[in-house]
Amino acid sequence: MNKYISDNMHTAELEQSLNESKVFPMVKDLCHRYDMRVSQRLFLARHKYDTQWHINYLEAEDFDKFNDINYNPMLDEEIKKQASEGRTMWYDEAFVMTYDGIPQAVVYYDNEDNYCFQANYYIKDRGRDSWDRKTIKSIKVSQVLKSLRKKEWSPLADTSAPTPTWKPILIQTQDVVSSYFDGNKTISSLISDYDRKLSELTYDNREMLGELIDSLYGTKKPISHKTNEYYENVIKTLDNDKNHLKKVIGDLKEEFENGFISIGRMNMGGFLVGEVFEHFPEVTTGRYQRQFCYKLPNGKIGTHDLHTFEKAEQLDIKLGNLIMQNTQVVRNLEQLSFYDSIKPTLAMLKLKLEQWSEENKGAGATVAEEYFKTHSYNDSSNWFEDLGCYYQLNSRHHSLKGNPFLVDWLLMPKPQ
Repeated sequence: MNKYISDNMHTAELEQSLNESKVFPMVKDLCHRYDMRVSQRLFLARHKYDTQWHINYLEAEDFDKFNDINYNPMLDEEIKKQASEGRTMWYDEAFVMTYDGIPQAVVYYDNEDNYCFQANYYIKDRGRDSWDRKTIKSIKVSQVLKSLRKKEWSPLADTSAPTPTWKPILIQTQDVVSSYFDGNKTISSLISDYDRKLSELTYDNREMLGELIDSLYGTKKPISHKTNEYYENVIKTLDNDKNHLKKVIGDLKEEFENGFISIGRMNMGGFLVGEVFEHFPEVTTGRYQRQFCYKLPNGKIGTHDLHTFEKAEQLDIKLGNLIMQNTQVVRNLEQLSFYDSIKPTLAMLKLKLEQWSEENKGAGATVAEEYFKTHSYNDSSNWFEDLGCYYQLNSRHHSLKGNPFLVDWLLMPKPQ
């Protein structure tokens, strides 16, 4: 049975639940064909509205309870609070399947005796709703597998869909750079300020500009002391801003060169852990913009939109795009072989988050799983620069809560 469950996610309860599940025959075939593993038991909530079934994922503070074969959502007070008043709910068990720890599919056996495979993107062109378009189902396992082959589905595939199956490990490099904070402003704000001051040289004080152009290309008459003093001050300010911007981007460049440990908090329990490093890619031309190529964990080649960071290049600093490799899923961070090396940073981060949540209490700030910040309306940056830690919060942008394909990322400096 262990060969069907991710090593670090295995528990006796999960093994028993999977073994006795009606969907287990399909799980075995998927593991054999695609080298995937089960990482967690979930539950789906069904209700009928306008003659149609509507399905969503159940949320929980502790997903481990779902793995118990005797668990009953209808007796769980936490789950009862999620149900709408006056609405009758039904519940189906499901299992998350991963590849290299990365969530790839949710499988379940529905109330119509179908084996169901749900992808994280619209795998079908048509369907009665969003859930149905992501789901392939049949009363026969062989038919589900045949449909997957026909759709050319595979783990970590670089599909043409907006959410390819490797998207959970995508790091938005542009956001990492733009939101880096110097203590007062983000890099994005510093660049805007610098560009604004440059534009003022040509769009503001046009009389002085006319005087300067006339002195250079017209009458050659010397400019006035006032004009000379003005331009000396402006150029001095621009040089100071440019040097400061170069220093801030240079500090970030050192973070990039060091690399990061990525810790992902998932809506299914456990943590997805990997390594993030700077990549200088081979560039191709996509349909709408330039893209870069890199090798995915399964050996295939993936593409993604290229961010070139022109301002950094103008300052003779070349920033690559951040990509993730060597992923694994763990139920607890203590299971990591390198846990002791990141423990000091985690301890400092925990204290930092306690202070952050207190300061932003009125703006909806909370801390999850000890080390993860949530969205706060007062946030100006997702960086804790003094610790070299960055948050990429994906789940806050998605309306379907409990979605097991979404990962909130914490990037922390790779131990030396």
